[in-house]
Amino acid sequence: MSVPFCRTKCSYCNFASDVFSRVLFDRYVERVCADIEKAPVIARQVGGQIERGVDSVYLGGGTPTRRSRWNALLARSLRERSTRYCDVA
Repeated sequence: MSVPFCRTKCSYCNFASDVFSRVLFDRYVERVCADIEKAPVIARQVGGQIERGVDSVYLGGGTPTRRSRWNALLARSLRERSTRYCDVA
């Protein structure tokens, strides 16, 4: 999962990221958590199925210190919908 929110944009970085407001970051977090919640319904609508177990989640991009709240909300959202332990790395 991409977390494209940085404190500053590094000149060497080629990730899809930038410096955005805290409000936009909060909306992004809320939307990703809502998408996780809706994923099984959306999958069924298109004839798919979402496995209830999540082994691991990889986060990339952005400034790590800006992700602490994101990490906590994402982990909670995934754990609420998973049948086994999820390691968020």
